Amino acid sequence: MSLINSIILILLAFTPLIQGGCRSSGPGDDLSVTSLQPASVSSSWDIKEIVIDCDERTSTGSYTLTFTQDEKSFIVTDSDGHEFQGTVEGDKVSWTGSYPHDGGTLTIDSSSLTISGDTISGSASRSWSAGDSICSGTSRISGTRIRDDKDAYEAWRKSIVEWYVDLYE
Repeated sequence: MSLINSIILILLAFTPLIQGGCRSSGPGDDLSVTSLQPASVSSSWDIKEIVIDCDERTSTGSYTLTFTQDEKSFIVTDSDGHEFQGTVEGDKVSWTGSYPHDGGTLTIDSSSLTISGDTISGSASRSWSAGDSICSGTSRISGTRIRDDKDAYEAWRKSIVEWYVDLYE
């Protein structure tokens, strides 16, 4: 190995130490999930949902959700064109909202899902109301990100750029 290659290898190995030294977390450090970069949710997702309604009846459904993300916030659009606003905190995704449904209003009271790579899973609670009639239920949600060659390339390119920037910051 040449002298120049040896020097470059040593500099790369010690770059983190030179830039800020080693340090451990202390009482004032915020290491919570909210201090993490928000997960990337932008994409279309194939969703499977198991719904338990107010009469304890169970039904299943499949549909597509499309997320358009801006930092820690997003707009999610379902297969019927209903849009909801939500937030991303680390790997946690949540949204609420309502829309007209079966002569009343269906409200997503809460949702809490976790993203892990190209999978998403979690639960939601919902209620339906029309006049004096009210019904509420829960659902279990799971899904996978829809990827095409362009999406896969962009994810790979972004990871390479982030690795390079992190290496030299």
